[in-house]
Amino acid sequence: MKNKKESKHNKLSLKSILVDSALLLTGVLFFILSNPNFIFSKGLGILSWFAYIPVFLLVSRCSIKSVWGYGALYGGLSYCGYVYWLTNYSPAGLIAIVAYFAVLYSLLFICLKAGDLICGKNGWIIQWLILTGFDYLRTLGFVGFNYGILAYTQWQFIHLIQICNVIGIFGLNSILIFCSAIFYNFIQRIVDRKETVLKFESNHTLYENKSHISYVNNFESAMKMTSQKDNLIALAVIVVVLCGSLIYGFVSVKESVDEPFITVGAVQHNENPKDNGIEVYRQNAEELMRITTEMLYKEPSVELVVWPETAIVPAIVYQFNTHRDEGRYGLVSSVLEYVKDRKPAFVIGNGHIVVNKSKTAKINYNSALFFNDKNKLFPPEPEIYSKNHLVPFTEYFPYEKNFPELYKILSANNMMWTPGNNLEVFECNSLKFSTPICFEDTFPDICRKMYKKGARAFVNLSNDAWSESEACQYQHLSMAVFRSAENKIPSVRSTTSGQTCIINQYGKVIEEAKPFEKTYVTGKLQIVREDRKPTVYNVTGDVFPIAAIISAVLMLIIHSIQCIIKKSTKNGK
Repeated sequence: MKNKKESKHNKLSLKSILVDSALLLTGVLFFILSNPNFIFSKGLGILSWFAYIPVFLLVSRCSIKSVWGYGALYGGLSYCGYVYWLTNYSPAGLIAIVAYFAVLYSLLFICLKAGDLICGKNGWIIQWLILTGFDYLRTLGFVGFNYGILAYTQWQFIHLIQICNVIGIFGLNSILIFCSAIFYNFIQRIVDRKETVLKFESNHTLYENKSHISYVNNFESAMKMTSQKDNLIALAVIVVVLCGSLIYGFVSVKESVDEPFITVGAVQHNENPKDNGIEVYRQNAEELMRITTEMLYKEPSVELVVWPETAIVPAIVYQFNTHRDEGRYGLVSSVLEYVKDRKPAFVIGNGHIVVNKSKTAKINYNSALFFNDKNKLFPPEPEIYSKNHLVPFTEYFPYEKNFPELYKILSANNMMWTPGNNLEVFECNSLKFSTPICFEDTFPDICRKMYKKGARAFVNLSNDAWSESEACQYQHLSMAVFRSAENKIPSVRSTTSGQTCIINQYGKVIEEAKPFEKTYVTGKLQIVREDRKPTVYNVTGDVFPIAAIISAVLMLIIHSIQCIIKKSTKNGK
């Protein structure tokens, strides 16, 4: 008899593990496939509306002792399949990212389980708030990482994403999570209803020695807990929100008629970032100039030319002024001569060097140099913006004194830059713009600050060529379009290998170059008045996820107090 019971228990345990594993893998696949990926380079955004259903179901099934392990597996597997392209840059970097998100999601799953246990019937609401707050918090600080925020999967749905100029990317993200939470709760209530009926039908102790009325009352009370009424109300709310968002989007998006504009040209020279040396740098510069010459011949109306991040590796200002290296001096001189002989203004990505006041050390910056005044080329006196938010570990590590050995390892394999400390606004023929460099345009708050300082367009300089991945480049582009939609201003992206493009003020890609080709893209960038009324998001920022965090904390405190009071009352009796 004992062996039969053990066998039945083992079968149930195996079945439970298989179901949990299936939910885990489904959740991972939904996450990977909804984002730009190695199968669908632009992603299957529709999947993101259901992406967290398997996660919520998995958390509800797991015990508090095991849920953290499933969280670690979910985070690790999801990001392993999502940022797989990191192996082309640094296998150690991929391992670090996977480990980091395994830890983060293990903590998230514990919080989700705690919310479910403490809040009971309302557990899905607090889980929605927790997940909304989590996605915001993980983008903050030195290791802040915006890749993987589910709302970015909606980048092609132009009319939907207009709501982001009101509630921001994290507001839209919250809507997507809410949809998963509602559908999960529908499923959970159906399961609970079946289990309640089965319980009352099979458990004779529930009606033995009880009156028929008492039994019926207990049954009806238990069935009320499985009611779908609150889900139907929540569903109605989200339908109204989505319809309102789409109506707002259709009303907001308008074709520009007789709007002032500037014609821009963004160059993509498709260099191999793994090749180094003065000859390689010279060949890259010559290729940039060749493509630009072709572009200006075919499109003579171009007023602003943009070259990618670190398009010219030798520091233009430093090498020209010091003349310490003949090869580098000759290269930067040829670039300056080229710019001087061309009518348009130029934005050039460059590794800018500044000598400190005591002239004992060089400070390296990842910069954008703006050459607008042709009289300030010899010697070069460009306007300069230096990247403020550097890529953690590969471009910047602020804890050199605390971890000197780790810093030596990192700096041995990577070029370490010094972060800039100002957000600059440049002007070209009435177009006021800022130049977020590389993944700076994945941070909504950085671009929002640039707008508040006066920028009315974003000129992004990027180099994702090292990834050798179209999916990686579309992941980056999917975030860039939201910076235009949030601030309602246009953008142009000049990248080494893709996605070089022009984005209008609504976040729509209106011109795009083919990836991994030596080419260019030209188009009109609307001139937005500096005194134009700011968007709601410009004014309020990310209040939505902050409100979600506060609400989650308050909800946990209130329900915890209620649990303590109920337990005390029960013990008192």
